[in-house]
Amino acid sequence: MTVSPRKCLRAFSLIEVVLAVGLTAFALLIVIGGLGVAMNTNAASSHKSMLVSMTAQVLNEMRALPFSTFWLNAPPAPGSFPAEPPYAAAASTNTPAWTYYFTKEGEEVDSSQVPGNGAVIYRCVVTKTPDTNTQVTNNGAFRMVKIQLAYSWPYPAGTSRQVIHATIARH
Repeated sequence: MTVSPRKCLRAFSLIEVVLAVGLTAFALLIVIGGLGVAMNTNAASSHKSMLVSMTAQVLNEMRALPFSTFWLNAPPAPGSFPAEPPYAAAASTNTPAWTYYFTKEGEEVDSSQVPGNGAVIYRCVVTKTPDTNTQVTNNGAFRMVKIQLAYSWPYPAGTSRQVIHATIARH
């Protein structure tokens, strides 16, 4: 008796095919689910990197200012710094906050250009508190300022927030 070649061929059964397709679909769902987490992590990392860059920019601007300007209502325009006496005392320990605005690339935007500007993403409110431990006894001047940079984004909703602390000392 001869066996026809057709009967010797082996094939996958329907159950094996369905099981393979099911396992592949399950594996793809796991991979796609992981992509969402990876994208959120990437976005958070991007914001953190941008905050570090903007903080460096704000602190560098503040370090370039005369110490007496920290008690003004707003950051002074370049070239319009008030003269600073050698030991200028702060008028009060309640200093006004300064507000900075930034684009998603971390570029500073003048506050007069913020209304209606869709490019503004980050808002930074800088509060300055004299460090009372560094007050000079004979004239009341402070030698160090505690800086708090409170970021919120996206502007204007500000649903995400991050606070960074720093200090600037008189030299």
